[in-house]
Amino acid sequence: MAQGVRDHMIRSAIALFAERGVQGTSFADVIAHSGAPRGSIYHHFPGGKGELVRAVLKTMAALGPHTLAPLQGRDATEVIDAFLDAWKRILESSDYAAGCSVLGITVTAEDADLRADAGEVFEVWASELAGLLREGGVDAAAARPLAWALISGAEGAVAVCRARRSTEPLEAVRSQLKALVRG
Repeated sequence: MAQGVRDHMIRSAIALFAERGVQGTSFADVIAHSGAPRGSIYHHFPGGKGELVRAVLKTMAALGPHTLAPLQGRDATEVIDAFLDAWKRILESSDYAAGCSVLGITVTAEDADLRADAGEVFEVWASELAGLLREGGVDAAAARPLAWALISGAEGAVAVCRARRSTEPLEAVRSQLKALVRG
């Protein structure tokens, strides 16, 4: 049960960081969103907010490979589509309120170590995507740079999509990356 409460608080923090970032999310917000008892936050995260943020990043690092696993053996353009479709679903289902919790941590965490930890999550994602892109027909030398272009393009597009309340920027990234792969 206790682990369930902790996991639920982490999932709530992921959702809140995706909308508000670290600085815009308090422990009270996490408690309210998760429905956890008030004392739970310091019981499960005695190291404070930094410990909660690290737990979020650890979860996001593990979710990347798990989420991408079904794409093994798919064509590179399908990998691009699936990755960008996931962001499109997040944008549309949140009415453009949510983006990426890892990016939310990256741009709002004051602690350089937390930003470095967020960078490690992006590294995990890039490695996974590079492997999928190689399996999908992209030259080994081009797979890693393309993975970074996909992540960076998606992250930037998601931010602009939120501001414009339109998926047009995400679709532009999609068409350009797919053209690059086909070219």
